[in-house]
Amino acid sequence: MKEILIIPDIHGRNFWKEAVEKYPEADTIFLGDYLDPYPHEGISHKEARENFKEILEYAKSHDNVTLLFGNHDLVYWFPYNWGRKDTGWEEELRKIFRENLNIFQMFAVREVNGKKWLFSHAPLFEEWIEYTNMPHDLDAIKEDLWKRLEAYDEDDDENWRERNEARESVWKSLGRASKLRGGIDKCGSPVWADVKEITDECHLYNDADYYVFGHTQMDEPIITDTYACLDTHQAYIVSPEGKIEVVTEKHTPKLPEDKGFSIF
Repeated sequence: MKEILIIPDIHGRNFWKEAVEKYPEADTIFLGDYLDPYPHEGISHKEARENFKEILEYAKSHDNVTLLFGNHDLVYWFPYNWGRKDTGWEEELRKIFRENLNIFQMFAVREVNGKKWLFSHAPLFEEWIEYTNMPHDLDAIKEDLWKRLEAYDEDDDENWRERNEARESVWKSLGRASKLRGGIDKCGSPVWADVKEITDECHLYNDADYYVFGHTQMDEPIITDTYACLDTHQAYIVSPEGKIEVVTEKHTPKLPEDKGFSIF
């Protein structure tokens, strides 16, 4: 197999450029969340937009690149003023996502050293599949959600009720979150679940051997025998044997101390 280059949450950061320059032939997987920079990092919304457009063009011109979908990508389909959302360019960004939806994936699956690895923005839990009545097959989950997102056509004035119902049904599935992330569920969706939700009450998807995700930012990665949470503002390489190593420098400030809440 090829080496797998993992590029966790972007939020306007440029570390992905260093990573793809070092590993241009690697099987490259972006874990989502391309926009909505953190103010303390000094990245403007404009810089994040331009960076996102560069990532899209890079993915379109390289068949070894997979773009996953995160919660900060999902929110541009909805009129909610969420967190650090780029509200000034919301309509343009929603249009960009709509026009390029076909190049995004919900999950990526790879075989690594004889084992099935599942890549997603956040953990995928069996409980979320159960209480949203999603199919268990990964491709079927994506097909179900993407069909509803595609049904949302802002220019279709005649069927406005149907388009809004389709859009809201996606939010009721993917927008679900635990109390750690401002929601009410025990286990969040695969774009909103926190690594701290991996407990006896939330069970990782049972048809995979290893799980790689981001979403929960931290100063150091969590790499266990079962999963890796890699949102450290750096890129990682997976060797054919399954060893995960960091491959880029970290240029962002140390995170604030944990005050008992997650920084979205």
